[in-house]
Amino acid sequence: MEKLSRRKILSKSDFELYPIWVWDETREYKIPITNVKPSWDDFDTFFIKAKFQSNNHLFNGYLVGNKTYYAFTLFIDSEIVKFNANSESLNKISLSKLFHILNCKPFSLFPIEFTSEAAFKEPGRISGTLDDFTVVSDKK
Repeated sequence: MEKLSRRKILSKSDFELYPIWVWDETREYKIPITNVKPSWDDFDTFFIKAKFQSNNHLFNGYLVGNKTYYAFTLFIDSEIVKFNANSESLNKISLSKLFHILNCKPFSLFPIEFTSEAAFKEPGRISGTLDDFTVVSDKK
């Protein structure tokens, strides 16, 4: 892990370099996993590069959690749109922002499917569906 790669806010380009990030020891910055496949047991929270699909829309972004996910972020153009199961107010603002960026009429974002090519020590593919931030199907 590199100190130069510490980030407060993760961008799409960060995930192009490193598909998996974790909190540093202060939990103020995120740092990449750079040279090994982590185990799910190595950290309590991962930030994992993922692709999302909902209502015929495709998005790049990342998942937040460990085997189950309580938040996700979408990258749309140069914008960052965050959703968190623990913040209904954030989610309402984020949905409005999403529709504004896409310049479209509101649509049902959930359920939203996800998949990731990120590799962990344990076999299996990261994929599933978030329905109101509950993983309803997941293969790990």
